[in-house]
Amino acid sequence: MPAESTKATLLLAQPDASGMDALRTALQDRYTLLFASTGAAVLAFAHDDLAPELILLPATLPDMTGLQACSRLKADARTQGIPVIFVGSEAIDDEACLAAGAADCLPGPLRPALLRRRVAAQLALADQERHMGELVRKRTQDLEDSRLQLIRRLGRAAEWHINPEGETADHAGALTLLLARAAGLDEEAAANLALAALLRDVGKIGVPDSILYKTEALTLDDWELMRCHPLIGAQIIGRHPHPLMATARLVALTHHEHWDGLGYPQGLAGEAIPLEGRIVAIADTFCAIVSTRSYRPARSPAQAVALIQERAGSYYDPSLTQQLGTLLPEIEALLAKG
Repeated sequence: MPAESTKATLLLAQPDASGMDALRTALQDRYTLLFASTGAAVLAFAHDDLAPELILLPATLPDMTGLQACSRLKADARTQGIPVIFVGSEAIDDEACLAAGAADCLPGPLRPALLRRRVAAQLALADQERHMGELVRKRTQDLEDSRLQLIRRLGRAAEWHINPEGETADHAGALTLLLARAAGLDEEAAANLALAALLRDVGKIGVPDSILYKTEALTLDDWELMRCHPLIGAQIIGRHPHPLMATARLVALTHHEHWDGLGYPQGLAGEAIPLEGRIVAIADTFCAIVSTRSYRPARSPAQAVALIQERAGSYYDPSLTQQLGTLLPEIEALLAKG
């Protein structure tokens, strides 16, 4: 079975047969060639799944100029990375060609040896740029993955600090995702909010253990310290323009606000509480109810939903609380997976 060809594919555009034959003769031994005699055909080939790796354009084509074809290629994200070389006419203006986005320009009579060198150079440069682009994309993805892992692990650290004797799994992110989708958030915003929910209580790192692990009722002084943790959390996360980090700060700061305005730390009420905070408030309470705490055993998902619904309109957004009830089968399935 013959080996698969590794030749680069070039698209040769010429309005006449003689010009096309000259290019074919100069390049056919080294490359796989495609042929186009109009600008429309050039654009069609460039958008094909098997697009050429380099395009040779003339000054003019029957339906548009070479400059127009080049400009359209470079204006389209799908084709702007294909290098273009202008060849074959004294009418070619090299400055105009380069301004239109061409990689190179060879005006005047065709010089096959020079053409082959220029084509090889542009293909090598394009290959290097693709390789560098892949490295940058991989590095960016690695950084993104590392950042998400740090967020998850910081969230787990906060959960362990709050609840060292209970379940370590924190389902607030998954529950937040369900509620966010039900509330109409788009998928990207819902996913960001689900991750942000993992940092909702990171501020409790700054609350004394004697209060976090207290088995009797908290005193007024204890509550004053406890109510500081949203502000501490917002300070730990800090201000950052990235949507995920901005959402995480917003959630940490507002997920203990109550619908009736009697929550903390700002005493916001109703829709003045950001939707993100209202969603995570429900997810946070649900996870606390179904987890073992030092002062009580875990309760069932159905009990958690019932307890939250009892506080609809006082602690929680009534609409979101109603949606929580409709999600109970999905939530039970989620918790059953562990």
